[in-house]
Amino acid sequence: MRLALIGIALIVFGLLGGLYLFFVFDWTAEIPADKGKMLHELFKFSIATMIVGGAGLLYQYLQSEYEARRARRSFLEEFLREVTTSYNRIKFIRRKLRREMVRADGGEFHISIADYQKLMDELNLGQLELEQFARIMESDPEPLREVAKDGVSQVRTAEHYLRKVTKEYENRVLNETDDGKSYRVTPNTRLLKWAAARKDRAGDESVHQQHFTPLDNFYKKLREEISGRKGKDAPNPKTTKTSRSWSV
Repeated sequence: MRLALIGIALIVFGLLGGLYLFFVFDWTAEIPADKGKMLHELFKFSIATMIVGGAGLLYQYLQSEYEARRARRSFLEEFLREVTTSYNRIKFIRRKLRREMVRADGGEFHISIADYQKLMDELNLGQLELEQFARIMESDPEPLREVAKDGVSQVRTAEHYLRKVTKEYENRVLNETDDGKSYRVTPNTRLLKWAAARKDRAGDESVHQQHFTPLDNFYKKLREEISGRKGKDAPNPKTTKTSRSWSV
C-alpha cells in the first residue's frame, strides 16, 4: 500500500508542478532568457520523471496485488479440492458400509470381519485427514483466515464424531457372530447410527448436527470465499471440479 501511495503522490506532485510551470510561473519576468530556457527544460524533465516514476510504482503495486489475489485464489481452490476429495472418500466408505451390512434379526446387522476391518482402516485415514485440515486452519495461513473463523470448529466437530465411530473399532466393541466370520452391528453402535442416518428420519438429527451439517456449512463457506472473488479472479464453475453438495 505504501508503494501505491508514493506512486500516487509522485504523479500528483508532477501534475501540479507541470500546471504551475506552464500556466503560472512567468519565466520572462524572473529569469534571463538563456537560463530560463535551460531551467524550463530541466523542470520539464524532472516533472516527466516524477509522473513516469509514480506511474511505474503504481503499476508495480497493482501488479503485485493482482498476483497476490491469484495466489490466494489458487491456494483456496487447491485446499477445496483436497477437502472435497477427502470427504468424497468418506462418503464412499459410508455407502460401502451400508452395502456390506446385512440385516439380521433383532434390528441388528452383520458385516464380514474382513470388510469391516478394511473399511474402518480407510475411515481412520479419513478422520485423520479432517483433523489435518483443522490443524492447517489453526496455523492461521492468511488465505484461510476468514474461513477458519468458523471452519476450525466445524471440521473439529465432524472429525470428533468420526473418531467416536473409529474408536469402536479400536476398542473391539462389536461382537462376532456364532460362525466367527462376521460382526454384529447393533442399533446402539455409533457405526450403525452414522452409516444409516437420514436427514428426514426422526432420531437421526444428532448425527447430522455432529457430523454432516458442520461439514456442509464449512464447504459452503469455503466455496463462498472463492466465488466471492469477482472479475477475472473468480473461479470458473465449468473448470473448477468440486462437489456442490456434501449431503450423503
